[in-house]
Amino acid sequence: MSRRILTMSLLSLAGLSIFSTSSATAQGRNVSGACNSEAKAIIWLKLQKFDSFLSSWKCDEKLRITSFKVGNSRASLVRGNGLGICGATGNCPTWVVSRSMGRPKIILQAGSITDWYEFNYRKGSRYPDLGLRYRIGAGDFYYEKYVFNGSNYHLVSCFSETYGTDGIQRLTRAPLHQCS
Repeated sequence: MSRRILTMSLLSLAGLSIFSTSSATAQGRNVSGACNSEAKAIIWLKLQKFDSFLSSWKCDEKLRITSFKVGNSRASLVRGNGLGICGATGNCPTWVVSRSMGRPKIILQAGSITDWYEFNYRKGSRYPDLGLRYRIGAGDFYYEKYVFNGSNYHLVSCFSETYGTDGIQRLTRAPLHQCS
């Protein structure tokens, strides 16, 4: 079994923050990459643990980020991008990263979603509800709704969405215990 040494350092270069990650193993595998955000850097470290991770990958090419408002702060939706990370249907792994006690924290690790997601802000809630969509076939999708519970996002509902050859949308709500 290989032993990994993971490090993350914040470099300040002419006022620009660059997050550098590096990984080394006893097997001699040495991987490094620069991420342009702290949220990407924490996910990049997770990805490096997988055997399918390629040393030729570049953080800012393989991870995309969307920042969104949470109270007086911001959180980041980080999504995989491209071959090797995403599946054939265009679904890519997705995470939400927020700061907790001054440190980045993953508050949602979702399955692979399409490039469709939504933020729904409810009155009185600092964190928006999240809607994530998965492609399961040519005209078939799966939708999940997540709500923040004070420390993490948790799944509260799901439904399948199918478009027939007639173009008409059909929705089928699933009981919560059947949600993934």
